[in-house]
Amino acid sequence: MHTMASIPGFQSTGLQVFSCAIYLLGVSILSHCLSRRIAVEDWSSWAAIREMKWARMCIILLFVDSWLFLVSSAMLIFGVGLELNRLVCATAIYLCVAFYATSKVLLYFFLVEKVHIVWNPQGANSPRLKSKVFILGLITVSLYAVVIALMVVGRNNYFREDGTCIIGLKHFASVTSVGIRSLYQPPLEPACFSIHLSRHR
Repeated sequence: MHTMASIPGFQSTGLQVFSCAIYLLGVSILSHCLSRRIAVEDWSSWAAIREMKWARMCIILLFVDSWLFLVSSAMLIFGVGLELNRLVCATAIYLCVAFYATSKVLLYFFLVEKVHIVWNPQGANSPRLKSKVFILGLITVSLYAVVIALMVVGRNNYFREDGTCIIGLKHFASVTSVGIRSLYQPPLEPACFSIHLSRHR
């Protein structure tokens, strides 16, 4: 009688199956959301794509970024196996940093665009590079480059004695990243939220 062996790193076969199911569910949900967003946009020509609002493009790119992260990480975990060698183990943390950073940048660009729209009298038709609010938002978001650099420098990946691949961030990288994000995230989100509410009164 054959028994299914669990992948190294999982404590049991049941946990492995549960983790795989979560990945499959996540990919399915993201595929559904992405297909709905793509269906409502006009992709018939390059001119039509250029006319698409930047906020909508950010949402689509966020879905693509999240979908690619789930697919690529699932291939590493359930396909290649993180315990194969040090290169694969290191690739896992690089994927986490890359997709996490790009998702945050896209999210903050989305917030900057919303702040730009609600703060300018002409709304979305106002030239972005002539808007002081938009330029200030870009400068603020550019500080995230420090967070990305810290995550790359402070990445951590190693093998335990039992051969399990462990990935994460060193303490200084995680603490400093949270601190820097807290400096400029609040000015963007409440500003966008409060002005949005005032428009609907």
